[in-house]
Amino acid sequence: MNTNTFTDKLEVSVTITNTGNTSGKEVVQLYLTAPQDKVDKPVIELKAFDKTKVLKPNSSQTVKFILNPKDLASFIDDDSAWVVEKGVYTIKIGTSSLQIKQTANFTVAQNIIAEKVHDVFKLDIPMNAVLKY
Repeated sequence: MNTNTFTDKLEVSVTITNTGNTSGKEVVQLYLTAPQDKVDKPVIELKAFDKTKVLKPNSSQTVKFILNPKDLASFIDDDSAWVVEKGVYTIKIGTSSLQIKQTANFTVAQNIIAEKVHDVFKLDIPMNAVLKY
């Protein structure tokens, strides 16, 4: 990673080396675990993936991913916005969610509004009041 603190983008690089005796490709997957705050989030979420070229034995390739605020954001109804919530995030690199090879943490110091949207379906009365009828 290019930093331990997220502000506007995060670059993640990983080098894949073929340690076997046969040429082949590998799919590299980037997963994210986000802090639980206002919005319940998945424990682990696939955010990006890429496939290497054919790697001969003992050859390597570096794969790069760039994460932007929208990639980390969750929709918060009360704010009518996609928000990157403050806290510690964990990046996990692997070939599947069950085959994680590397992890790294980074921090978002304060909430970041990735995108503000227009509240088209705003209710005139709270939803819990509607449910009483």
